[in-house]
Amino acid sequence: DLRFSPDKTPYKTYMGAHVCPGGKKSGFAGYYFHIGAAVNDWSGHHFMSSGLYQAHPSVVKSVRDDILYDATPYLNAIALAEGFEIDFGGCLKRVPAGYPSDSPFEHFFRLKDFLLARYMDDEFILDKNLLRKVLSGFKKTHTFVDLLNRSVSYANTSQN
Repeated sequence: DLRFSPDKTPYKTYMGAHVCPGGKKSGFAGYYFHIGAAVNDWSGHHFMSSGLYQAHPSVVKSVRDDILYDATPYLNAIALAEGFEIDFGGCLKRVPAGYPSDSPFEHFFRLKDFLLARYMDDEFILDKNLLRKVLSGFKKTHTFVDLLNRSVSYANTSQN
C-alpha cells in the first residue's frame, strides 16, 4: 500500500511466470516468462528464459560434470534454440576447482545459472499471437531443459 508512503515508486514493476516439473521449488529446470515496465533495471525488460536458476550446488556440479564428460549434447541443444543465447550474467571469475581452465568449454564451467534467454521488445509482447510465439520459443529450448533435468535427477538420486 503506497497511500501513506512518501516514496510512491511501485514495489514491483514486473510480472513473471515459471513452469517446471514438480513446481518452482522442485529444483528442476523449466521455463520463465517475464514482462516488465519501462524502468532502468533488469525488471524493465521483457524476456523468456529456459534452464536452471539458483540451483543447489550438487545440481550445478552435476551439470558441470555432464558438460565435462561430453559437451556435444549441450552445444547441439543450444544450436537448436534459435533466437536464444546463453545468459552469462553472474558468472564466476575463475573456473572452479576440479575443472580444466584450458578447456574450450571453460565458460560453461564458470556458469552459476544455466539459462538460455531471449529478450523481447514491446512489439513482440503486444502481438496478438503472443502465446503461440512464446510456446514456439520454449519448444526450441526443450532439449536444453531435458539435458539439465537429467543432471538434476542424477544429483537428486546421488544425494539419497
